[in-house]
Amino acid sequence: SGTPTISIPTSATPVVNATMTGGPLIWTYSWDTPTGNEGPITVSISATDNAGNTVATPTGQTQFYIDNTGPSAVTIDKAAGQD
Repeated sequence: SGTPTISIPTSATPVVNATMTGGPLIWTYSWDTPTGNEGPITVSISATDNAGNTVATPTGQTQFYIDNTGPSAVTIDKAAGQD
């Protein structure tokens, strides 16, 4: 069997036919979401084996929300007279 690929359509930096790692039953792909891809994104995975047979329909679609904005810091001051 072949190695599956993943495509993630985004407006800023799309992932197209990236090779996944692992196998033979569990495959993974790590994606560092660059700035500019904020908001909802739908990911689906399809595979092509070594003979060129492609999955007729992609696997189920999963929606994620990408948020590259860091959390805001909170400053805490001691109450007057406390050490």
